[in-house]
Amino acid sequence: EYLDCKSIGKMSGIGGVCIPEEGNEVKISNDVPPNETSNIADGLYISSSNVDDRAAIAQDVKAISNALKSGNARLAKDIYEGGLNSNIYDAVGINTGEKRSLAGFSKEAQAKMNQESTFNIFRYALQDSYGNYMDEPAGKYADTFVNFAFSNTKPKALAADAMVALNLWMYISHVLYDTVTKCEASTNSSPMGVFSSSGALAQAIDEAAAFWIGDSQQTGDSRTGHLLYALTEKIGESFGQDTNGQVLVNTNILKLLNNAKSTVTFVNACGPRSNTHLVLRVIVDKIIIQMTIPLIQNLLYNLKVYDAGRVKLYALSVVPLIAGCNPSSYSYLKAILIDGEYHARDFSDVVKALQSSYSCLGLSCSEIGTYNGIACDDRNTAFVSMGGYLPTHNVMEHAKIDIDILQIQIFMKMRAYGAAKECYMYGRNSYKGDERRSLRDFSTSIYRQVIPQYKTYTQYYDDLDYAHTLILQAFEEEPPFSYISSDQKHEIVIKTLQHMVMGMYALRGLYDANNLCSMEDDSSNTKAEISWDEGAAFLIGSLAREGNKLGDGVLLYSFANEMCPFFDTCTKWRSGVSRVSKELVTLLYAGQAELESRNCQALVKTTNEINSLLYVPLFQGALYYSSMNQ
Repeated sequence: EYLDCKSIGKMSGIGGVCIPEEGNEVKISNDVPPNETSNIADGLYISSSNVDDRAAIAQDVKAISNALKSGNARLAKDIYEGGLNSNIYDAVGINTGEKRSLAGFSKEAQAKMNQESTFNIFRYALQDSYGNYMDEPAGKYADTFVNFAFSNTKPKALAADAMVALNLWMYISHVLYDTVTKCEASTNSSPMGVFSSSGALAQAIDEAAAFWIGDSQQTGDSRTGHLLYALTEKIGESFGQDTNGQVLVNTNILKLLNNAKSTVTFVNACGPRSNTHLVLRVIVDKIIIQMTIPLIQNLLYNLKVYDAGRVKLYALSVVPLIAGCNPSSYSYLKAILIDGEYHARDFSDVVKALQSSYSCLGLSCSEIGTYNGIACDDRNTAFVSMGGYLPTHNVMEHAKIDIDILQIQIFMKMRAYGAAKECYMYGRNSYKGDERRSLRDFSTSIYRQVIPQYKTYTQYYDDLDYAHTLILQAFEEEPPFSYISSDQKHEIVIKTLQHMVMGMYALRGLYDANNLCSMEDDSSNTKAEISWDEGAAFLIGSLAREGNKLGDGVLLYSFANEMCPFFDTCTKWRSGVSRVSKELVTLLYAGQAELESRNCQALVKTTNEINSLLYVPLFQGALYYSSMNQ
């Protein structure tokens, strides 16, 4: 059944619920079978559950856009706040009489997403010293900006664009991460515990697809839809990404969504002792990476055409993500694009700062594409100097493990301990093929036995995995950390990771290189060179690479620089660089040359010197923090 706008009429001073035009009828929704499939956008995505009600949120965006175009901002805001077309049904398909609203996606975010990684990176990046963004709680940043946009008459559609790029984008990420969390909870539950059925998890993936695509969407058409699929088509075409009638990002996202659904519908998926949640976590993170591409493209486009309102909008959707992987670029971009006012003269520097962050966001220049002469070249980023040391092999993915520590720092500061522990246990940023390295793997690795002092540590703690135990005790606030403050919990976890986990695992790489050096075959020598560079990557990290600020790093190299001003051990070689860091780089180059010439005896001496050198910042740190606690 349908009612048209004419039959509903208008209220004096407010207007009607829709803009009278052909095809803008309001459907009266009856109860629906929950297991009935949805054919979203004429077969663009076939769901295994009924998610038509979610896809109908696209009609809210359409109605809001039409209201704004006609100058009826009050009507647009009413639909945004209260919802209009997206009915909410209970578990058996009965219409509850309530409406899903775009405002609710943001207003309810703090309650629903407070332990999720992406949401907390945004909160951290946008909040002031009072935890606010634009004088409202940072957790509802999207709603705050949308309300700001409602008061901005130029461009008229800014508010509608914002609720798609901010509210809906983050809510889709929540639906996906929540699916991972429920899958893991089912995996870890007892036989009598709560088990999330594969049908319920598959429905969540369908829900994410419905919110991405929306109804009324045609495949590859940027004009018929109203949600993120249409936004991606439109901007992707401008960046030369349209292939086979659909931009590559949408093709990738739909493929990944189907992969995710297949993953949770296998026999015993998310059942006891399954690894489904690990596979699903990687797929979901890949989806989020792809979802970021159209936001970056829109930011670049609007920087180029100098649309101030949309520069502000898309900066708000992109720049916070950079806070979690490239602090110096984030600080610069936030000052220019979010806190300040963008000027055309800043274009080249802003684009350079954005492009310098592609790699840490998991992206490349080719994935973003080009628009109107915006050049981008990231072919040599794998061999950028780390703290002055240039590796002979590509170990940048290894070096990115420091981004995990940076993000754990952020999550600990935001008291999102669930997100921090997940990052520690499963990893987020350092890939080895389709799998990821994790700090937990480093702290429990049997390969640390090659390090001379490893046995001493295990005997002292009476625990082979002493660092892992300390970290879990701090996370769970178990003895001896039962009554620690949030600041103390932060320091225990981060310093254990920096010093006890990464320091030991880096030495493992160096000592492995020693053992491989003595073997005669060429393949062993190549493996030795790779192990040496891996050890260097784990001591210095990706954040201390050339072009970044010294303060960005979080590993032992950077900790030595952090301590040197307090102990008068800084060098004049580079401002803020410690003598320890300078000597470390010298010794790493010495080892590199010794491996090339197969001078294995000299390599043993160099490795032992590095081992001894690393104790200097550890002693400095112990003295410094002891004095701070007096």
